[in-house]
Amino acid sequence: MATLALLIALKIQSVLTIAWIGSDFLTSGAFIPLVFGFLWARGTSTAATVSMLFGLTFSTYNLLVALGANLPVAWEIASAKQALIGITISLILYVVISFVTKGDIIQSKRFIEKANVLNR
Repeated sequence: MATLALLIALKIQSVLTIAWIGSDFLTSGAFIPLVFGFLWARGTSTAATVSMLFGLTFSTYNLLVALGANLPVAWEIASAKQALIGITISLILYVVISFVTKGDIIQSKRFIEKANVLNR
């Protein structure tokens, strides 16, 4: 892990770019499943897993481009467009896969109700 951090620090000289890439992993991979897990009882764990794996792959791809890999991209690295693309695809995957896979809606509703009670 230290070697990877050293490589990133030496290759990417901008702290803002490194912070953006770090936040990209969170927004593309965890934001949609986490938020929708508390709000939408129809969401499934399979959909959340696929959404997170997409976010990890998308963010890793962007990290490789930022490190200098000659890979094609249709957006500027560390841009709002990049974030919107990642979040949008993550959302689409989460919703579509939730409708295609079977989930336990009763258990999901209990979880959401429990979370709401704890927030009061």
